[in-house]
Amino acid sequence: MAQSKARRVGFILCAVLFAAGCVAGVASAAALPPDTRVGAYIAGLSEGSISGVGERFFPALLSAGKYHIAALFFAFSVLGVAGIPIIAAIRGFVLCFTMSAVVRYYGQAGIPAALAVFAPEALIATPSLLMLSAPTFAASFSLLSSLPRRAAGPMLPYGAGLLRSSAVGALAVAAASLASAAIAPGLLSRLGG
Repeated sequence: MAQSKARRVGFILCAVLFAAGCVAGVASAAALPPDTRVGAYIAGLSEGSISGVGERFFPALLSAGKYHIAALFFAFSVLGVAGIPIIAAIRGFVLCFTMSAVVRYYGQAGIPAALAVFAPEALIATPSLLMLSAPTFAASFSLLSSLPRRAAGPMLPYGAGLLRSSAVGALAVAAASLASAAIAPGLLSRLGG
């Protein structure tokens, strides 16, 4: 499979599994018992509004960037052919489950809270993860397909496309983290629990 075809297949596979994860996340949140306490999670986020943006930035960076980092690590392994689509599915599940659980717990008042907490990651970091999934999947697939030809010499499937996607992903994660650190606590502090 050519590198460009592997990129397309990787992107489509990751996008489909991301969407499936989203559906499973919403369904799981809808199945939560009514007495589930999501409020402690949101209360912890709103208590963070006391600290400065700089103190909130690094936890937000870790929250948004852990999926990107995992996808990059999988690019250097033959296991990435399965692992990168699984990361996309997990990202979709976690994002939609937590947003839906917040809305389920708080009702209509939870909509602004869910948007405040998760919109920067959902609108900025997640699309960049899907964009990064294509070259990382292609790199991993290239490693896997080169195993039988190992005697012919080493093949390096890493190029400018992976570097560009990684740089754009890093900028997107940083922007989403800064937005989360600056905006979310103010909006969450207005939410009554």
